[in-house]
Amino acid sequence: MTASLLATILTGLLLVWRLALDYIPLGRLNDLPRKSAKSRRRDFTIHYIPLALMFLLSLSPYRAAAAAAIVLALAYATVQVINWWLPYFKGGSDSQKARWEGTYGRTHRILPRIKDHSVPDTSHMITGILTVVMFITLGSHLLAGPAAKETVAKAQVNKPGTGTAAPTQAPLVETAFTQAGQKPDQLLISAIQGAKTSIDIAINAINHEGIVKAIVQARINGVEVRIITDRSESTNALQAEKLKTLLNAGIPVKENARKGMMNLKMAVFDNHTGATGSFNYTENASTANDELLVLIHNVETVTGWKKQFEAMWTDVENYKDLQIGVIQKK
Repeated sequence: MTASLLATILTGLLLVWRLALDYIPLGRLNDLPRKSAKSRRRDFTIHYIPLALMFLLSLSPYRAAAAAAIVLALAYATVQVINWWLPYFKGGSDSQKARWEGTYGRTHRILPRIKDHSVPDTSHMITGILTVVMFITLGSHLLAGPAAKETVAKAQVNKPGTGTAAPTQAPLVETAFTQAGQKPDQLLISAIQGAKTSIDIAINAINHEGIVKAIVQARINGVEVRIITDRSESTNALQAEKLKTLLNAGIPVKENARKGMMNLKMAVFDNHTGATGSFNYTENASTANDELLVLIHNVETVTGWKKQFEAMWTDVENYKDLQIGVIQKK
């Protein structure tokens, strides 16, 4: 059982215990006829509200909520010490003793008497024990680090050759090195095949048969695809052939018209996953070169990439519709 679950259970148990003491006859553990309306209002303030808040805070996955629950638990325990246990060990005023005996004088007690001090009854002793245990479990909950929504997911490397995420939880980052046998082309193809609505690609070079086929199939499946590539690379005979395949599939392709290379290796899938790294979408990058492909599953990061792609795509001066003029490279 996790610390967070135990903290929630004990906090809820203490709340139920306090409600039972005030509203359910429990023999000599409580004396309901002596409970006045004033004492019930007081109990509502010093018991039900803080315990309900602690219960709700213990359900939260945030560390700040766990810290707030600890502060409330400390305040709740302090009230008990002041009202029950200091009078027991150090004594109290005559009026305090009279008030205590008037309310709890007929309830069960197992603690020994110290001089003429007021003795907390068994119900208050049980409340005190539950409070201490609850405080400890809330502290363990805090130290364990309430996790899910607050901590940043650790990067995980996919298993060599699979191109897939861990089966139990999708990692924030997936990586694949060509020379480690991790097949970045297969990881990329998996991302392409997983796209549902859109794929935007800015890639320096593309001639990988399997990657091109996956892109075309995505277009056939109704995914909106846009590609920007490099002008000089598009004159390569092998790449020109693959670009024609993409154009024939109804996929719009643009190339840079300004000075300098379009050297990005970037893709955005469904506005929540991005691909980057040194990896070009080529056969050599998949087999011969030292290359790295990185998949990032993070909406905030990928949103910035999407904006950059849109700026390039709508820049009609620097990026033109692809015009293939093949020049066989020697």
